[in-house]
Amino acid sequence: MAGFQAHSDEAVGAAGVRIADYCTHVEAALLAEMRGELTAVPKRTLHRSGVYASSCHASWWTRGVVFYHNLFGADTARPGKAGPAYKSVQLVVDEVTLEPVLALSGSVVSTMVPVAVSCLAAQRLASPQSSVLGLIGAGLQARLHLSALKSLFPLERVLLHSRSQASCATLIAHANALGIDARAASPEETVAGSDIVVSSISESLGIRPFLSFNWLRQGTFVSSVDLLRPWAAHASGTRRFLVADDPSQVTSLADEGRMPACGVIDASLAQVLSGSVSVPAGPRAIVHPGCPSTLFGTTEAIRAALTARQV
Repeated sequence: MAGFQAHSDEAVGAAGVRIADYCTHVEAALLAEMRGELTAVPKRTLHRSGVYASSCHASWWTRGVVFYHNLFGADTARPGKAGPAYKSVQLVVDEVTLEPVLALSGSVVSTMVPVAVSCLAAQRLASPQSSVLGLIGAGLQARLHLSALKSLFPLERVLLHSRSQASCATLIAHANALGIDARAASPEETVAGSDIVVSSISESLGIRPFLSFNWLRQGTFVSSVDLLRPWAAHASGTRRFLVADDPSQVTSLADEGRMPACGVIDASLAQVLSGSVSVPAGPRAIVHPGCPSTLFGTTEAIRAALTARQV
């Protein structure tokens, strides 16, 4: 391992990984796990006095590689907190030589996993003619989702709700630069008036539910990057088709009190991707805390791009 160096976020950015590349590899990982070709240990998190460490690992035995993921972070609500909210490290090891074939150090994998999962789910669960995107929250995830979904859908308009006027103005300018009309709106107008809704409210700010699934139109697709925290408990008598990247991971987080109980999960994302479940009419939603297979797939997309760049 002498001389082996981890790639930074800047190096990954220079490799030019496209959203389509991330989607291709994440889908492959999810389906490989569904077929038993990828075995994973779910994420586990340790907490200590305002800091946390989350880790998981997996073996993609048909590719002959093992994957390790670690994420370290601090409570961003702490007074005087400076620097990045988290940093992650990924390592891919050849199972035969036992030598690392890729190491990453930064935040790009943890940042891009939600975007890739949202896009994969949207391509199966949203209308191909979706033209209005609703964004709840105006941070990094909102900006990345806007750019990615613009490449997949004929977006013409963005409705945006954010508690930060400055962030809202910045995101509106970004949308305008992409040729999309954008304006601020109330939470209800944003949810009710959109074909695709992405909610990405920061956990560090504290969240009380202020969104309702009852506002959704027939066929609207929701991606809850924020683990359903801003969404009110599902009202009886209404119906939404709920997908999870990893249902067991979602259930575990709910049991730990780290996200609200979301009721029945109708399907895993792998089942949706494989076409093994029927998607009913009505609103569709995905909740995705990130799981080993999606993290592995995102890392494999980066490995492919870096390898191609070196050839």
